Amino acid sequence: MSTRTRDGDWFLALESRQLLNADLLEGSRPVVQFDTTYGEIWIELRPDVAPLTVANFLNYVNDGDYDGSVFHRAVAGFVLQGGGYEWNSVTNRFDETPEDAPVLNEFNLSNTERTIAMAKLGDNPNSATSQFFFNLGNNAGNLDNQNGGFTVFGSVIKGWEIVTGIMAGPIINFGGSIFNTTPVTNNYMQGGTPAGNWFVTINDAELIYDPVRSIDVSVDNISGLAGAGGSTIVTGVNQLNQPVVFRQDGLLGQWHVTDLVLEAGGPRALSEAIAWFDPNDGLAYAAVATNQGVMLYRDNGNGTWSRRNLTSETSGAIVISNLTSFQSGDNRVHLAGLDPDGDVVLFAQSTSVGANGRLWGFRDLSDNLRDQNKTVPVFFGELTSWVTSWGAFNIAGLDAQGKLQAVWKPSGTTDWNSSNLSDITGAPALSGGLTVFQTGWNAINIVGIDAGGNIQATWWLPGFGGQWRVNNLTTASSGPALVASSLSSFVAPWGALNIVGLDNSGNVFAVWWAPGGQWRASNMTSIVRDTDPDAQLMTSAVTGIVTPTGAISLVGRGEDGDVVRYWLRAGQPWGYENLTELATFG
Repeated sequence: MSTRTRDGDWFLALESRQLLNADLLEGSRPVVQFDTTYGEIWIELRPDVAPLTVANFLNYVNDGDYDGSVFHRAVAGFVLQGGGYEWNSVTNRFDETPEDAPVLNEFNLSNTERTIAMAKLGDNPNSATSQFFFNLGNNAGNLDNQNGGFTVFGSVIKGWEIVTGIMAGPIINFGGSIFNTTPVTNNYMQGGTPAGNWFVTINDAELIYDPVRSIDVSVDNISGLAGAGGSTIVTGVNQLNQPVVFRQDGLLGQWHVTDLVLEAGGPRALSEAIAWFDPNDGLAYAAVATNQGVMLYRDNGNGTWSRRNLTSETSGAIVISNLTSFQSGDNRVHLAGLDPDGDVVLFAQSTSVGANGRLWGFRDLSDNLRDQNKTVPVFFGELTSWVTSWGAFNIAGLDAQGKLQAVWKPSGTTDWNSSNLSDITGAPALSGGLTVFQTGWNAINIVGIDAGGNIQATWWLPGFGGQWRVNNLTTASSGPALVASSLSSFVAPWGALNIVGLDNSGNVFAVWWAPGGQWRASNMTSIVRDTDPDAQLMTSAVTGIVTPTGAISLVGRGEDGDVVRYWLRAGQPWGYENLTELATFG
């Protein structure tokens, strides 16, 4: 299956995802969002180690006591403290935050950088109420060893740059022992009358994720596929970077949704999740790259999911890019991605079976190329893969210049090769990801978007010999410019070729060709809204899914974050469904 990313700044997106995963352990925990003067700070709470403290903190959050409060203390390299005071613009003074009863000390975690801990009175370990602080450095040697140890009850998983940005601003001595290191905004005027916009404020504190009560299904990076048995799977990653799976059994069956981290544990995702139905056991699987390894999830067939760490099992590499999957002719599943050095690495299913199912192996394909003194491509962004009808393995992507690069292996061999397909085919520079499809007449089609938003198809037929052709399908179909990295593709059972993507307004367009015809472009959003005027636009790459019975789904992220699909079945007009609203949990 092909994979995509929403924008071309892949490494920037990756950097933020790595930050999000920096301090996370197994499992899923509540997350509170501070909407501050300078942006959002997300705090993952640790009720597993500090249950009373977390309950105390959430009481203040849920009662709105932190709304309008300010950060009143900032000591560089040490702490940023808040939760105790709010500026009163009527009296021009600070009011104290209402306090609940003190909470018992629960020191179990060290005061390391990016953690959040409770402030308390000196020589009184059990005196914490509303005030908290962020540890700006590793304060374990100090704060772990005084006053019973300061209770750490969470860590910043998003928005650490907001915390450091606050510390980069002016810090003012307003007098006294409480407000002598108070951070202020650029609105501060020396000698002026204090005003509310002087102070760095928590405008709103909100529990945005509670794994006990609900799961978040506002997802992105959506992909999907249909199985031979009539099941359809759609995968995504929610705003907490947890893989989510929607599943429908049968063309008109009920949709169900599962948060894989809540169900089976595991760290959060560095990339989108991908899924497949294993031809060997008929079960559904999903895989995702994480900072602890490639996690393989299996639907056990009884309503539960289990998890394995393929990196640990194979002594393989961490993958920091997307994963792309393909199946060999002997029904073995392969997962490819990029490791931290940019090498193309491959996890391959074995024919041997262990206690947890098929065993897996690992290989660094870039090392194999080096051993042969062959060129090692440097990929920028996401990979896609396919297997030809004659058994050749192919993994492809773009380099920093937008050129098509591929590593490939002929059937029956063990060594891999590399090719610059742009130099071979004459393809123009492309941006974003690629989508690849093959036809029943053995045509290979590698499709991407050029700088002008045109669909460029690089394609080959056995009858061409060693020659490739390049066609501008936007020109051929009189279609609109499309957003880079919004493409996917599929072949309908009757042989129609389809490329789907988004225009700049969020409309889903299909550029398609039916045997004996010519390339055409259709505004699928307009067609669907003729049936359902409330159908949402899409804001993510569009995934095309075809069932064995010929039903077609175009699935993506809707305007409100929901998973939505446009779909067609025999004898019916195009329809619309909001899978997030339809799906039941479990």
